[in-house]
Amino acid sequence: KRQRRSLLKRGEEEYDDPDGSQDDYDNIDVSDYVQNGDDDIADYKMRDDNYPDDEDRKTAPHKTETSFYEMLLDQLGLLKLDEKHQKIAEQIVGSIDEDGYLRRETTAIVDDLAFRQNISASAEEVEELIKKIQLFDPPGVAARNLQECLLLQLYRKLRSGLIPHNRARIQFL
Repeated sequence: KRQRRSLLKRGEEEYDDPDGSQDDYDNIDVSDYVQNGDDDIADYKMRDDNYPDDEDRKTAPHKTETSFYEMLLDQLGLLKLDEKHQKIAEQIVGSIDEDGYLRRETTAIVDDLAFRQNISASAEEVEELIKKIQLFDPPGVAARNLQECLLLQLYRKLRSGLIPHNRARIQFL
C-alpha cells in the first residue's frame, strides 16, 4: 500500500513519499544520539591546532617609537619654566626641522609668537631659550648651521671630559 504524504508544500504542489521513509523519520528519537548537549563531541573537534597551547602563546610587544619632536618636548618638560617661557620654548622646538636645525631667524620666531600666540617676547628671551634647547639631546640640536652643530657637539664632549687635550684646538674654531 502506498501512502501518500505531503512533505513540503510549495505553492500548490505536493510531493510524494513513495517508500514511506517519512514515517521512519518521524519516529527517530534524537535523544539516543545527543546526550547532555555537546559533552560527547570528540576532543579533537574542539581543539585549535593552529596555535600551541594557551600557556605557550606569547604576544610580541608593540614597539612604541617617540618622534624627534616628542623627545625634545619631553626634555623641555624637565626645565622649570613659567608659562610664557614654556610657550616660547615650544615655538622654538616647533621651528626645528627634521634634521635638527633651527633654520628660522630669531626675529621670525618673535614675530610668530606675537601674531599667532599673542605672546610678547624679546629677541634676547628667545636666544636664551635657544641656548637651553641646544643643551638637549641629541648634541647639536637647534644649531643654525653645520658649523654651529659641530661646535655644540665638541663643547658637549669637552664638558663630559672625553677629550680634554683638545680644548685649545676647539677655542680656535
